[in-house]
Amino acid sequence: MATTLHPVSRGPPWLTLVGCPVPAERVDKAFAKFSKMFCDSLVMWGLYNTFSEDTKGITIGKYMAELRELCRRYSLPCDSIKMVTTGTNIGEEYFSEDMKEAYAAEFAGQSLHMGYIAIKISLKQCRAKRAVLALSPMLETLRCKHMVLHDIDMTRDCRYVTERRLVEQHLLRNSITTVIQDRSRVGDHCTSWMGSSDDTKNIRYKIYNKFVQILESAEVRKSLGSRMEGLVADDDKRFMARLLRHKDHGMSRLELTFYGSALLSLDGYQAHLADARALLSTCPVYDYSYEEMWKERANYIGSMVAVHIPAKKVFAYCHWWNSVTCKKYGYMWKNVGSKHVPLLLANYSFNDRPIHWESSGTTVGRKICRMCF
Repeated sequence: MATTLHPVSRGPPWLTLVGCPVPAERVDKAFAKFSKMFCDSLVMWGLYNTFSEDTKGITIGKYMAELRELCRRYSLPCDSIKMVTTGTNIGEEYFSEDMKEAYAAEFAGQSLHMGYIAIKISLKQCRAKRAVLALSPMLETLRCKHMVLHDIDMTRDCRYVTERRLVEQHLLRNSITTVIQDRSRVGDHCTSWMGSSDDTKNIRYKIYNKFVQILESAEVRKSLGSRMEGLVADDDKRFMARLLRHKDHGMSRLELTFYGSALLSLDGYQAHLADARALLSTCPVYDYSYEEMWKERANYIGSMVAVHIPAKKVFAYCHWWNSVTCKKYGYMWKNVGSKHVPLLLANYSFNDRPIHWESSGTTVGRKICRMCF
């Protein structure tokens, strides 16, 4: 179903599944109760020879091992380190000529085309000051190992929530026309825009509803998934305390992604976050509890679907489908034998919500997925 947009006075259309939400209370104030700035994640680029694909796996393993060791050495609280993509165009702005020459020397007399391996380091609510102090020596060491910083996220959490339509209107009123048109990918609860001045053109700004993001976000390499367990069982006590602090009002995250191989000073990052906060100080916001948001979604879940493919031992369960992003939310397991399927179905069943269940071969299973999702 398509999302229905409502007048501002009726509250935001939280459910991208369908319209008609319960009205929220509009507050005549701005985002409030900002947390201290912290570093959420960063992406490193490492060089690799695209003409030597048989050694790419070894190169990825080497880079990840070096990153783990440096995070340990400099006490950078790392949650995960994952390879996210590879590419063949390294551009001009990341790797210096000295780095490229040093890398080329290792392949003297061999065919060489330089590509990149992108590796994401997710941090555990790491304070920005701690991250900057640790990364300064780390990046110097990594340059000697053919790795550079590609981008880094600095964030602050705050009270109250908004929606994409209102943020876009607010940005236009402030003569900002660089909104990223990615609604079909991120939905109605996240808005991003690029900086336009000389000192901000390499910054992507983002404001999003953190509660909805937890419900909807899958892990990096999952085609089906959500992180609802993070609402009640996250092992980061600082984040859980912040999440609970805003449970009756809603929580948003202001996130700035800085692209480029140079690490800014702590004051530099703080100044850019302060500018973004000032820009959003007159953006319309809503006072909306997690309970209200959850009830709206639950009310529109009429049934679930589950598929088991015995030949591949794959079990997939879906509890909702987003009509804006076309993403499916649920869980997927591998190595699930037939005897464990009834237990999974029991764990994910509800008295008033039927599960459409199919156990079949790969071809039929895909057909069922297309029909139900």
